[in-house]
Amino acid sequence: RKAFAKLDPDAALVEEMLIQDDNISRQSDFVVQVMGDAMAPLYCKGDLLGVRQGEAKHNQIGAFLLNGEGFVRRYFHSKGVTKLISINRKVPIIQVKDGDDLCCMGVVVGIVRRASGEELPMAVKKIRTLDHEPMER
Repeated sequence: RKAFAKLDPDAALVEEMLIQDDNISRQSDFVVQVMGDAMAPLYCKGDLLGVRQGEAKHNQIGAFLLNGEGFVRRYFHSKGVTKLISINRKVPIIQVKDGDDLCCMGVVVGIVRRASGEELPMAVKKIRTLDHEPMER
């Protein structure tokens, strides 16, 4: 069963941004922006999340592509059942079905902040498109 896919580290660049130099930014490989309220109140619409590339483990919050659509959710995998779970109880749980293409972009490290003129930015972080190859699970 295909449960995950690898993120191609040379995937196409979408945008570069300067972010504040802190512990979260140093642990992050790239940034994604929250577009909805599924993870509220922990992560809210417009938040920039630092993501460390790699496979999410059970109960970790990750950035995922499911059939080409992006999600930030808690990963649930037990006894052959895979779900992407929202913190906001008003947002339905997503049951991953056989034949779905699930790609884990990485594990969410936390919220990052854009650098202003006052801070010394650590580096340019990238938001990427995701060209990926299926990975057997």
